[in-house]
Amino acid sequence: MYEPFADAEYGSSPMSEHSSQSGLVGVVLPVRAFRGAYTRLAAVLNDDQRAALAEALLAGVCRAAGALPTVIVSSDPGVHAWATAHSIAVIDDPGSLNAAAEAGRRYWAERGMGRAVIVHSDLPQITSLQPVLTSTDPETVILVPCHREDGTTVINVGTSAPWQFAYGPASFIAHQEIAARHALRVEVVRDPALSRDIDVAEDLASLPTAIAAALAAMTE
Repeated sequence: MYEPFADAEYGSSPMSEHSSQSGLVGVVLPVRAFRGAYTRLAAVLNDDQRAALAEALLAGVCRAAGALPTVIVSSDPGVHAWATAHSIAVIDDPGSLNAAAEAGRRYWAERGMGRAVIVHSDLPQITSLQPVLTSTDPETVILVPCHREDGTTVINVGTSAPWQFAYGPASFIAHQEIAARHALRVEVVRDPALSRDIDVAEDLASLPTAIAAALAAMTE
């Protein structure tokens, strides 16, 4: 069983200090599981390392959310326990990334939030969501493409806007096409801290030093 990295190592954060000061915006974090994550990295990281990495990256994204109210979408018991321990709301995953994102958007719509910011949980350089909090226009959707200009790492969309999530290969293009189909204005934010995600072994070079060192120590 892997030993989770201590929060203090990365600065235990305002993760549980969500308040209404951030306005009518809610963050959605779809998370499949810690154990079994990052299977594409199996050649360079063992099961325990990958689970610890998934947890550490989720913690970083939650810290970046700051005071924004946040909900994690997952059906994994370990993720549920982690969210509860950090006083973060958690709801069950309907079974796919697209459905999880929509479940989170609906969660915030039901609680009066005007916008939902769906964020991937594998962004190693993220420090803030401020770059995507630039519009309150219900007819505007904000997209952040991944560093390969293929996927979509962050989407800020109105909770009542006509919208369908289309994660998967070429989702950045697909999301632009969906916006056009519904006559929504698209604002593209290319921010390196929000675009960089972890997909293949080469991406591990972007990990914060503390996380990389902790992963290396797990093999000693």
